[in-house]
Amino acid sequence: MNRKKFSKNKFGFTLIELLITIAVLAMLMILSVMAWQNRINQARDAQRKSDLEKISIAFENYYNDNGCFPDEDILQICRGDSLNPYLSSIPCDPTHDLPYCYIHDPDDTCGQTYKVLAPLKSTTDPIIEKLFCHGDLYCGYEPNCEALISPPANSDYSGFNYGVTSTNIQLYNPDASPMPDPSSSPLPSPSGDIYACDNTGLCNSYGDPEGAGCPIWWEDIACEGGCTNPANWCDI
Repeated sequence: MNRKKFSKNKFGFTLIELLITIAVLAMLMILSVMAWQNRINQARDAQRKSDLEKISIAFENYYNDNGCFPDEDILQICRGDSLNPYLSSIPCDPTHDLPYCYIHDPDDTCGQTYKVLAPLKSTTDPIIEKLFCHGDLYCGYEPNCEALISPPANSDYSGFNYGVTSTNIQLYNPDASPMPDPSSSPLPSPSGDIYACDNTGLCNSYGDPEGAGCPIWWEDIACEGGCTNPANWCDI
């Protein structure tokens, strides 16, 4: 009776093949984790932008009624009601559960200017460069924010590279350092599906965002939550 001879290679992996397979699977797993973390960062950054926009609106309404912006400790108690009725609950950073950094007008108890800052984790967000907060000093208020917030020793609550201000001042602190030069990196190229915030604050598809006067655009159908900030709106 004839017996068929089978090679072991037909039924199993060689050691090299096994190592290559493990390496590919590990790389795919690492890429998946990085993509997932990036999405988490973008979602939390969108929340930070939305929170600061709500605070800005509340501050402007407060000023209209009182002729001053709120006291410097107004944001210190997370989820407190110190801004009621202008804002029912004080928002705080979604990762650290700490207050946003509020820089009150230092020269007048009846504050005529304000800055509220947050640390965006997606450091490639073009809005950071647009605000001149992409340098080593971020927006230039790290010592101020550390003194105001007093984060726990094990907290990495720093890198305040985004914020909102009253209309009569800029965000970046010129006293900390000269404004950093804008980098040569361009905004995302308008190819494929491009989305931007129209002049009403809605995220819409644009074929020519630059021609529509859009300061920033994304490949994300939700504009990464950036439409809460009027600075990101297009002209049309």
